[in-house]
Amino acid sequence: MAFLCYLPGLLVLCCLTCSVKAPAALLGSEDSEPEVVSVRDTRETVEERLLTVDRNDNEVTTSENSTSVVEACPNIAVIQGPPGVPGIPGSHGIPGIPGMKGEDGECDCTGKIQFSTKQCSWNDYNFAMNLGPIQSCTFNKVLSSTALKVEWHGSTRIKCLDQNPCCNRWYFTFDGSECRDPQPIEGLVYVDDGNATLNIHRHMSVVGLCMGLNQGLVDVGFAIGSCDGGYVRGYTRTGWNSASRIIIQEIPVN
Repeated sequence: MAFLCYLPGLLVLCCLTCSVKAPAALLGSEDSEPEVVSVRDTRETVEERLLTVDRNDNEVTTSENSTSVVEACPNIAVIQGPPGVPGIPGSHGIPGIPGMKGEDGECDCTGKIQFSTKQCSWNDYNFAMNLGPIQSCTFNKVLSSTALKVEWHGSTRIKCLDQNPCCNRWYFTFDGSECRDPQPIEGLVYVDDGNATLNIHRHMSVVGLCMGLNQGLVDVGFAIGSCDGGYVRGYTRTGWNSASRIIIQEIPVN
């Protein structure tokens, strides 16, 4: 004889062909007929307990001395049930309260800005004055914390008279004033030929960095003037018979 025992999560087939005698608690008195009782799984395989029926009040209690299901019915075939159907996804929760606005952060923007380079050039300018501005080039400076690198490339000449030494100085200006941070950007030529016959045109390059300039439009000029020390200015030529140029570049500095 066999019957099915339902345990939560398991479908158990109990074969009552075993020789183990059921506990008296299940059978009642020797003279009474056996009663059918339901077995509930406590989810502990080895320590399963049989349930007994209290005949007085029909309450189901656990017998501490009862024989386990495994002992009472050793020929058990366990059949695994099919997987359950996935549940329905839950709904989204209520949006939270917006957070407070954070403080403004700090950013080193110099590494992300594309700085520009500009060139102004002239062909055979041949400036003959030995004092005053020669040419200028306007540049748009992006940041106040950067420097301007300026370059002049072109030909120059200085000729002395009356057998006296002479000196001339070429220099950059920024909005009409020479650079102060860190130093003026200049180049000079001193001549003492003794007989005032030397008349040589040479290429000159004047290059330097100027810091401390405000952002915005900057008028970068190139000019000529006197040397320190009281020297006589000579007769000069700037940009004779060739191209000359001013190059301006904004660069970050430490």
